[in-house]
Amino acid sequence: MSMADVDSNAVGFAMLASGVAGMRLSIARLEAASGATYSDGRTIFLGESAWDSNAALQVLIQAALIHAGALDGSIVRLLAGRPKIARRYLLLESQRAVKQLQDRLPRRLVEEPALTSDGVASDSPAQSIAIATSNIELPDPPEFCGSLRPLKIIFASHANPQHAPAASSAPRGRMRDLDIDELDEQRESEDSKILKLFSNPLASG
Repeated sequence: MSMADVDSNAVGFAMLASGVAGMRLSIARLEAASGATYSDGRTIFLGESAWDSNAALQVLIQAALIHAGALDGSIVRLLAGRPKIARRYLLLESQRAVKQLQDRLPRRLVEEPALTSDGVASDSPAQSIAIATSNIELPDPPEFCGSLRPLKIIFASHANPQHAPAASSAPRGRMRDLDIDELDEQRESEDSKILKLFSNPLASG
């Protein structure tokens, strides 16, 4: 796909995403071609491969998540440094968002089997967190759901609080001096730097 085609598609995708999310959104190209699609609440980032397959579905899912409040900074901060929990949360919130917006989403997405709740459904982001952290078995979210990047969302909200999709309480001080890309969001352990920063009550000072 040529850069002209990419630019043209980006404009169309931005309009599509903005209509679903109910707010102005932008589309950007991920530097890493193999990176999974994600959003920071204002921009949807697509990997190179996404432009050629299921790009529209990925844009729609991320926009629906924004509209449904799934990327609320005060919620996703609980997922920082917990990639397994984040993937479970992503599935539950994708299901909830699609159901909530079924009147404005294409039938292909609304009737997608992977997004049809199989006995476990959530009514809110808070309930999704509760289910995601429980022992209830859940499948992995389908690839077109993209990914969830808690730190990207938190920092974007913190940088422009007046335009944030929801209030967030990102740690200041030490945290603002760190490069997000240097913190491995896919690493999950008791000694996670991310978990320590977000659980430290003095971090905001």
